[in-house]
Amino acid sequence: RLQRTIGALQSEVSSSAAAETMAKLEVSSSAAACPSPPPEAAGSPARLVPSILLIGERKCGTSSLARYLALHSHVLPPNTKEPAYLTRNRALSLDTYSRYFALANATRSCMKWFELAASGRITSEPVCKVVADGCRATTFDASAGYLSEASPHAVFQLLPRARALAVLRAPHLRALSHWRMHQRFKREGRAAYKSTTNFSLMIDAEQQRLAARPCRVTTCRRAPYLAPGLLYEQNVARWMAHGPLMVLFTEELDTRLHTAHSGWQSTCSPRSASSASRRSA
Repeated sequence: RLQRTIGALQSEVSSSAAAETMAKLEVSSSAAACPSPPPEAAGSPARLVPSILLIGERKCGTSSLARYLALHSHVLPPNTKEPAYLTRNRALSLDTYSRYFALANATRSCMKWFELAASGRITSEPVCKVVADGCRATTFDASAGYLSEASPHAVFQLLPRARALAVLRAPHLRALSHWRMHQRFKREGRAAYKSTTNFSLMIDAEQQRLAARPCRVTTCRRAPYLAPGLLYEQNVARWMAHGPLMVLFTEELDTRLHTAHSGWQSTCSPRSASSASRRSA
């Protein structure tokens, strides 16, 4: 089933429509001009709204991609990496949503970034960025739950010019990474994760639950390790039916990001990144 799913996704990505979307999303390493058309703004005072949505899936590299994207000379990061506003089950407001992003005339913004310290605890350090001289900035939203939890119809109605990007990972590796995160939460003493045990036992239990009651919706909370991988095809098709979507695989990110980041650095002005951003590179 995994082979069929990955094959179907790769077929979609290689189609002409998806290729056109990929061409629009990818930033040429030699491009030094400002984005055109100018980015959208909303609210009072006017704030940027995203032109790029990194929609997940969880534990597939969305955070890494967001950090690299924040280094681009034309990009001002949001106030927090994962606003998760578009998953809320209520009427979406562009004015409210825009409060997560920098002012439209800003040249600098700081993103609250959470890191795993050597002690095993999560620490918060702002990643600050100054946009290149002479360019109007664009911004992004990197909320990993959007792929399975947001309504693509509502999202593209709110942000008709946005481009969505999904990062997918081999399901067994994604499941293992998700379990390791829950193990860390357990060590931190979080009550909701005290029942997290051996990975094999957790997977066996999920398989039994799914055999008794398969997942029939876009998200399946009774199988947090297995379900996201099983629902890749369904969720990708759902997003592609409503707007432009680019699909990347975690396994190809290293090569793509190394090539892109080399070009991005060449377009930055000397003051285009703070010391925090340079450390993250």
